[in-house]
Amino acid sequence: SALEKLIETVTAQGGDPELIRHPEKFKKAAFTHTVRAKTGGYIAKTDTEAYGLASLALGAGRNTAEDSIDYAAGIMLKKKTGDFVEEGEEIATLYANDETLFAAAEEKLLSATVLSDVPPAPEPLIYDIIK
Repeated sequence: SALEKLIETVTAQGGDPELIRHPEKFKKAAFTHTVRAKTGGYIAKTDTEAYGLASLALGAGRNTAEDSIDYAAGIMLKKKTGDFVEEGEEIATLYANDETLFAAAEEKLLSATVLSDVPPAPEPLIYDIIK
């Protein structure tokens, strides 16, 4: 039922529901780049705004209204906050149609990922109940 709700939402916003039913129809980026941890440790914090800017650097967004969006560009995160990573372990895959964009995006992503020797305290799933 969640899939059907997503299809309903995409359709209501003018999107192509066939892309939800058949994700293999999505455009594929010409180039991929693996981002590896520079050191080992627990992922203690991530700056999600900086992750978004890294995605923007790959062409997956607009700096101005006139800019075009590359729908094949983006980031696939392989690790999340709290995960332990070894030095050299893959933490993300970058996708772009211009491989010269990878260096800036990788730098943004790595600087936005804080590693620690100790695992972060778990965040609460529910912060408050509003009545």
